[in-house]
Amino acid sequence: MPLQQLVEYFNDRLEQEHNNGLRPFVLDNGAVHGVFGPICIGSRLSPLRQTLRTANVIGHIAQLNVSTIHKQTIPSSELEQYLAQPQAEQTNVESIINFDRMSRAVHMLNYLPQAHLDELVAPEKPQIHG
Repeated sequence: MPLQQLVEYFNDRLEQEHNNGLRPFVLDNGAVHGVFGPICIGSRLSPLRQTLRTANVIGHIAQLNVSTIHKQTIPSSELEQYLAQPQAEQTNVESIINFDRMSRAVHMLNYLPQAHLDELVAPEKPQIHG
């Protein structure tokens, strides 16, 4: 299944569940991003290698990249201030949970093409007709 179809599947499910036209996942240049309010989140995956056999990749580290929709990076100190604010309402707690779920989904979608050697999950390749 092409990665674009998976992104559309997740967007369709969220749109149906929330009944509000929410389609937060975007595939851009082979990478999945999630839109959460005014910010855009993405993944940077780095391989974990065995110490004695550095050619062997045994896993990956997923680092969350956070930027505004205009691709300007949010300083980590500012992000920490947002996270440290008191939780006044239940909606804030739900918002944090939704952000966590979205970031995990973004990491999963970005990791899938690397995890499948048979390339069943991959960015959609242009069709050449001729």
